[in-house]
Amino acid sequence: MENNNLSACALGNEKINAYNMDEWFKIFKSYANVIEKLFYDKKYDDCINLFGAINNIYEDIISQFEYERVLNKQDLTIAKSKFRDAKKVEKFSNKKYKDLKLIRQVYTFLAAIYKEWANEAYTARDFIKALKFAKSAYLYNPDDIFVNFTLAKILDALNAKKEAADSYEKVLSLDKNYEEGKKILAGLYCTKDLSDFDKSIYYYEEYLKKAESDKFSWLSLASQYYNLGLHKKCAKACEKVFKIDSAYYLPIATYMLNYLKMAPYSQKKIKETTERLVENYINTLGIKKCAFNFNDRNKNPNKRIRIGYLSSDLYHHVVSRFLMPIIENHNKENFEIYMYMTSKNFDDVTETYQKLSEKLIQCNQMPIDELAQKIYEDEIDILVDLNIHTGDTRVMTLAKKPAPVQCVYLGYPNTSGLDTIDYILTDKDTIKPGEEGLYTEKPAWIEAGYEVIEKSANGLSDITEAPYIRNKYVTMGVFNAVAKITNEMLEVWAKILKKAKNTKILFQYINYYTKNNQKRILKEFVKHDIEENRIIFMEKAKGSHYNAIACADFALDVYPYSGTGTTMDCIMMGLPVVCLEGYNATSRPTSRILKAIGEIKLITPDFDGYIQNALDLINNPDLISEYRKSLREKLFNSKLTDYKGFTLSLENTYRKIWMDYCNK
Repeated sequence: MENNNLSACALGNEKINAYNMDEWFKIFKSYANVIEKLFYDKKYDDCINLFGAINNIYEDIISQFEYERVLNKQDLTIAKSKFRDAKKVEKFSNKKYKDLKLIRQVYTFLAAIYKEWANEAYTARDFIKALKFAKSAYLYNPDDIFVNFTLAKILDALNAKKEAADSYEKVLSLDKNYEEGKKILAGLYCTKDLSDFDKSIYYYEEYLKKAESDKFSWLSLASQYYNLGLHKKCAKACEKVFKIDSAYYLPIATYMLNYLKMAPYSQKKIKETTERLVENYINTLGIKKCAFNFNDRNKNPNKRIRIGYLSSDLYHHVVSRFLMPIIENHNKENFEIYMYMTSKNFDDVTETYQKLSEKLIQCNQMPIDELAQKIYEDEIDILVDLNIHTGDTRVMTLAKKPAPVQCVYLGYPNTSGLDTIDYILTDKDTIKPGEEGLYTEKPAWIEAGYEVIEKSANGLSDITEAPYIRNKYVTMGVFNAVAKITNEMLEVWAKILKKAKNTKILFQYINYYTKNNQKRILKEFVKHDIEENRIIFMEKAKGSHYNAIACADFALDVYPYSGTGTTMDCIMMGLPVVCLEGYNATSRPTSRILKAIGEIKLITPDFDGYIQNALDLINNPDLISEYRKSLREKLFNSKLTDYKGFTLSLENTYRKIWMDYCNK
């Protein structure tokens, strides 16, 4: 059907005027009726073609209205838009002109056509074409729920998260009972693109009021609570998941990470809790422990030992800052290195691991049975899990014991709770002699210490003068994850601020200091009579994370989950770190690091000493400047960067535990 213009209509070339208006109304109505029939006959192209004619008539009638100033002299610019809304047009007194509301119906037909075409293109994964049609549908019917939903899902597919969220918000405004939309929005707002965790939590909470059996949403909500340091809420959300599905592993990891960050439990309690959760999971899932035998394996204590490292973090991840120097310095004549990558991340760091190892196996798609079989067939002698209860972990693979000797190390600062794991690799500053019974695994002590750290950190900047010189006040910095900050720590920091008036505290950690989280933290300080203007939240530093650290004069460690990588970063930037000695593997990393560089005076056994150490720095700013000049060099000249010496010590530990196995 050709696109009809006014010249093709029944009145020929005659323009609309006050005398022929009735005739034009008849034509307008007849066109609307034809379009309706074409629509229901699914002759969509003919509908689109005929629309040009009826829209021209509509626009010309409106122009005539404007010219004659009819409709009780109301503003015809407003009237024009109102005629597109059948509900609002009823207010106009002249019944004759109500026929113009038929344009609304025509627009609805057009929107439905474009929406259908958009969905067809979406199904065919032609998202650009789908978006074009969806935008046309929205143009003609912007308040239709399904039009907005179609547009939203296409924008999401195109990774336009902000625009997709706006469209889903529109859907919810049109239908407040659209529960699935709340879930979708909750997921969108916690993506990296949006990172609006307050909104994510709000929508998860709203959605779960009616969808209480959705374990995945409960776990997602638990993760948001965890990231924001809402420890009690996180624990309750995890417990909801346990009740729904006790054969689901992920809440165990979230629960235990959260558990370690709450008010300190005894190490005995941590061990018991971890073992209970892990054992319950294994029993529920029916995992067969120790499914392999090694009777035909070579048990020569002096053989070339095959080490298998199992990790999801073999890419640009903080774990690689500690692991890479080890892999680079392994003695390949005495040790054969296999690496099992349990995440899909792959970058230049992964490529380096690939070059340095005998094999790097991408196993992110393997279920634990298949992964265990692969490790067994590779004849790994000592299997080292580097995740434990973090990241894309496959620690439960070790329940099947695919290697004769199994260890945990680095990624998680406590026990795995798995009795099929033989050793926890550690040092005597992390797990002290006499504490062996407090961990499921037996400590395998590395004489050279617990770790080494790469010197060449990404974005490491030059050390600048201490900020107090230009600020005329001392800035204490908190750079650990928000999840590690407890109300008890906030109270301790408030006591420092109360005793040192010319002092402020700076919080910086990616984007988890949301508006609600800032309010929560400020409320705790105000409760202790600390003015809000003394609390600084830095959302994002210019350049790297190190530039944010440089804005503080010294750093405050957290408890009971101490910093490790963050502590190293602060020392690299010349910041002394005030910390507690700690009572277990979770709370001792910073004290361990400070001992390694000879700064034991920054370590204290209790909070009173912690407060005093901070006050000593505040009251002696010259000491801050001295630290600023010396700490990086101390770190770089310490055993923490003796890569060869440490790796040799680690290899000696491997050799010892292998010999112990061979001699059984």
